[in-house]
Amino acid sequence: MARITTAAKKDEGLDACAEATLGRAPEADIAGWQFKAELDAAELSERNEPGPTWTARGELLSRSHLVIRSRTLAYPGRKLIVAVHLIDAEPVGLLGKVKSCEYQGDGLHKIVIELEVLPKENRITEWLQDRVTRRR
Repeated sequence: MARITTAAKKDEGLDACAEATLGRAPEADIAGWQFKAELDAAELSERNEPGPTWTARGELLSRSHLVIRSRTLAYPGRKLIVAVHLIDAEPVGLLGKVKSCEYQGDGLHKIVIELEVLPKENRITEWLQDRVTRRR
């Protein structure tokens, strides 16, 4: 296996998977707060339609990033919609682009999500409302 240098990474535009080869985890730069919460997540299609829903656990939250653990793999560059379930409250919706996804062992993946503004589209609003009715 060839060693990847930082210069080669910049020139070739390597993705987050190469970060591990360089010995630097992508979430190492994220300064945030421990965030232990139950989540529902779904990948968005090109038309902003949520796909199948799966569960995940929150790990870290900052102003611009959310780090979660999930049994489901999410490819870097894909968009995810996440419903955060807080105690005695309706789920809070978050949207973001997957920055990295690393296998952590025991069937779990650590997914770093770069947060974006949640659009007020009917499909996304319906998905979030569906999370409310399923929890009651």
